[in-house]
Amino acid sequence: MKKLLYLIPTLLLVNSVLSAQTEVDLYLQGNGQYEAGEYEEAVKSYMDIVEMGLESPELWYNLGNSYYKLGRFGYSILAFERAKKLSPGDESILYNLKAANLLLKDKVTAPRENMIITSFRSLRDLVSSDELIRFLIFLYLASIFIYSLTLFMVDGKFRRTLNYALMVFGTLFFFTSVFGGLKIEHELSSTRAVVMVAEMSVSSAPEEIGEELFLLHEGTTVELIGGSDSWVQIRLIDGKAGWAPAEMLEVI
Repeated sequence: MKKLLYLIPTLLLVNSVLSAQTEVDLYLQGNGQYEAGEYEEAVKSYMDIVEMGLESPELWYNLGNSYYKLGRFGYSILAFERAKKLSPGDESILYNLKAANLLLKDKVTAPRENMIITSFRSLRDLVSSDELIRFLIFLYLASIFIYSLTLFMVDGKFRRTLNYALMVFGTLFFFTSVFGGLKIEHELSSTRAVVMVAEMSVSSAPEEIGEELFLLHEGTTVELIGGSDSWVQIRLIDGKAGWAPAEMLEVI
């Protein structure tokens, strides 16, 4: 029985290592297929990794590029948006997402906003929640370390310097916490999706009883503001809203 108990962790470790090797092999295989122009095969290799429950900015970025080469812009933009969600400041992701959006039929533009609001949104979208949390942990640990030094510091001048540093770190921690809270609240309250079909009718009401308001096409990004399993209420960045079949959209 003891031998069995010792064997279980070993088997779990071996399984974990083999799984990691499989993921790396699939990723490298997908990269090779992409470079060889085998885009369908590259998509399959990358999606096999996604189906394992794994994701990374690089994986979604490569998947977006593969779909882009195949002309499947809905899936391409979905992948780029998911990559951006994990790494908001990555210039390659932002550039390719912009390039893919330029090829869409729907040209939706946001109304002009106050410069302060625009700047805040740009800053909010520049970093991910994980990056903010890591920065907060750093500030917290640094503050504790500096405070601990002040308890043992005899030199008055150096102690004042430490107190000043502690004040700076504490202020940064406070404002970063507020900023992070606003960002997380926005992410929890805002759900975005991508149109995945060639053409989608947006109606004034759910089901078939509503009047058609306008059409959207593959790749257009919308915000979900309500609905059910079968019909969802959507809104565009220009303010237009309506109802659409949920099956025609994929949440980012």
